[in-house]
Amino acid sequence: MTSLRLALIDNRPLFRKGICSEIHGHFRKAEIVELDNTIALIASAGKFDPEVIIVGSETGELQVPLKTIELIRRHFRQARIIVLDEMFHAGAFRGYLQAGAHGYLSKSCDTINIVDCLKTIQKGNRYVSTDVLNLLLGRPQFNSYFDIKEVKLTEKQAEIASYLVSGMAVKAISNRLNRSQSTVSTVKATILKKLGVSNVIELKEILSKNPTDD
Repeated sequence: MTSLRLALIDNRPLFRKGICSEIHGHFRKAEIVELDNTIALIASAGKFDPEVIIVGSETGELQVPLKTIELIRRHFRQARIIVLDEMFHAGAFRGYLQAGAHGYLSKSCDTINIVDCLKTIQKGNRYVSTDVLNLLLGRPQFNSYFDIKEVKLTEKQAEIASYLVSGMAVKAISNRLNRSQSTVSTVKATILKKLGVSNVIELKEILSKNPTDD
């Protein structure tokens, strides 16, 4: 568990409360400032220095306006930005990335995805929620941002992936295949990187919709 300084923009207090509750449960020290709109965030410049800014709905729009992200980038150049859209739109998504957003989530994602996103971008990586990732698979125009592409796993990788999504631990898989744990761990890391996911839960979701079998 780590510390976090976060600004959360969304005009729905109950929605913000749910996100804050999830975050506090996973970070040792979380300093969160809740705001209704971007204007309030800009007004706080110099008083609060967030390392991450989550930008959600201010007026009920389906997509966060691109100009909002550009405005935040001008005032908080060091902060990492996460866009939390009501509904995914490929064109808007690409615009956010080009404007400097570090993470992208849709409102249909689980709150735990928000925690995963925060931890990922704190490490300097980009993040996109699993539901959006599934929509982007096979769209090569996004490869340069998230390494999202259709891939083929080798026979051994597919076998280990099937064990992973069935709930088997690395140690159990190594015993089953008579391989060292380090070898299985390396193959696991390769599988996750190939498919552009960060954990077994996301791997399971992707393989359920994009089976590796021919």
